[in-house]
Amino acid sequence: MHTLRNLLRVVVGQKPDDSAFVHSIEVEDRDSFGPIRTIQPSPKARQQKSDSAAYHCIAEVSMAFLVVVPVLQSASGDPIRDKELTEFVLSSDDNFRLVASLFFDNVGRRLLKLSVTNLDNFLQKIGALLGQYKYSRCEKLQLFVCHFLGSTLHLWLHDSANGDVGEHLRTLCHWLSNMLKDNKIRSWKLRDGIARFLDKYLTHDPNQTVWSRGASEFQDMSPAELLPMLGADEDIRVRFRAAVANARLFSVARTIGEDALQLYDNIKKCLTTDLYEYVSPYL
Repeated sequence: MHTLRNLLRVVVGQKPDDSAFVHSIEVEDRDSFGPIRTIQPSPKARQQKSDSAAYHCIAEVSMAFLVVVPVLQSASGDPIRDKELTEFVLSSDDNFRLVASLFFDNVGRRLLKLSVTNLDNFLQKIGALLGQYKYSRCEKLQLFVCHFLGSTLHLWLHDSANGDVGEHLRTLCHWLSNMLKDNKIRSWKLRDGIARFLDKYLTHDPNQTVWSRGASEFQDMSPAELLPMLGADEDIRVRFRAAVANARLFSVARTIGEDALQLYDNIKKCLTTDLYEYVSPYL
């Protein structure tokens, strides 16, 4: 476990915690040669490495092992709370998105516990990154925001819906929805990610009570209004995603007692009627 934690640190460009191991090597070193000198790679080189498929795979396997093994060793099999791993992810800078995505994969699988305090710490970290110019329009970071919201949905719908943490979460949700409503999202992957998140949210909160708590402040559209709008997206992949999600809206309407015919009219208004508009660029 100690070795894998060090491996994660090396992948993201941090110094490994191997003081005890290095000391044992120095004691056994009898060849009278001086210490081995290495050149530390530049931050840009480390970033390129961490974005590679090989480094991502190494980090993914290490993270999975660090999380799954303690769960299997536990007699109850309950999710674990790993303070050291959480602090490691929070302290990552240039490679935050890589390790945080893997971390929240396990939070979403209910293998890791996350306290309300640490959830707020991650919200502050994300907010600080989005406030920087180089990250404010970063597609990968925005995709991570969708992943973060979806992975922690089971936490903030119940435990963290009230108080400052709930307000911070709603601020992040409304920021995404307003960008979508104002057509400020150029990436089809991000629009697809938002559609998947909204679909998942409505499955767990069909009444949209958590979302609507901040509606008067943000004046944005509800998830049930945003999904039909994506039926008119310019990318066919997003339209297919929206078509599946919109079909599930009828179940939501039945649950909350809304008129299914009115919902059908709202979805129909956004359906593509002029196919030539979309296929003409390829003809």
